Amino acid sequence: MPAIARMSLAPLLCGILVLGLSACGETRQGKSATSQAAAGTMAPRKTAPNKTAVGATSTGRAATRRAATRTTSTGGRLPAGVVARVGGNAVAEQTLEHWIGVQAVVQYQPRPTRPVPRGVVPRPPGYRDCITYSAAIAKAGHTRPAPDTAQLKAQCEQRYEALRQQMLGRLIIRFWVKEEAAKAGVAVTTREIDRALRVQFPTEAEFHRFLAFTRLHASDERFILEDELLLEKWQRATLPVYARLRRSRPPESMQMAGEVDSEVSKLTQSMSKRWTRRTRCRRGDVVTECGEHEG
Repeated sequence: MPAIARMSLAPLLCGILVLGLSACGETRQGKSATSQAAAGTMAPRKTAPNKTAVGATSTGRAATRRAATRTTSTGGRLPAGVVARVGGNAVAEQTLEHWIGVQAVVQYQPRPTRPVPRGVVPRPPGYRDCITYSAAIAKAGHTRPAPDTAQLKAQCEQRYEALRQQMLGRLIIRFWVKEEAAKAGVAVTTREIDRALRVQFPTEAEFHRFLAFTRLHASDERFILEDELLLEKWQRATLPVYARLRRSRPPESMQMAGEVDSEVSKLTQSMSKRWTRRTRCRRGDVVTECGEHEG
């Protein structure tokens, strides 16, 4: 795939955090077609196992939520069980909680070689598994003084809140991209998702092992790949630079790469401006993508 195509997704993905269990930086093993185009920007973050800094200050879930939304208004009224609404689309509480768990697992290790510890996912309100896991990490690291249960719980609460805000923003932006792609007449087919899945996991055994170790569902990975593919197809159908490439097929150059970056930035700003005011979020869950945000 051309180098310009590989570079083109970076500003959009890194800037607006489109859902895809991804972070700017390293590439995903077994890259999908879109992962190759993104040159790593759509890949899960390859972090070390979740080792929360022991002794990190936290005053608990409520305080963390207040700190995260202190520059926001009170938010709008939404139906029970709905965290956010984007036009006619809703982000349900159950959906958000599911993707918090998926993101926690993939941040721990995108392609694990053994079962992921259950405590990697912080589960409120008790955070029992997370507390046990964090205590084991602290013990293995010979942390002194050893954190008590209250400190460990505060760390788990803090991680949960960070994941919640991150994933709510990504789910909101996913709807933005889907709406924009639909207007452009762009869609992803089942066959395209199947093809991308085979690139990620050349054999069924690899895929089944991945699902067993992560305790994720096959539909989770297909959901992720669909978003990656849709973003790439929408961008290629929308940005003028790709129309010029299709017409004249000029040789690749740094100038063209710069043009792609510039057009992606404008596309991002335009989409954000258009959709933020059409996005409503529940009180206590106002993130920067919400129309109620005042930051």
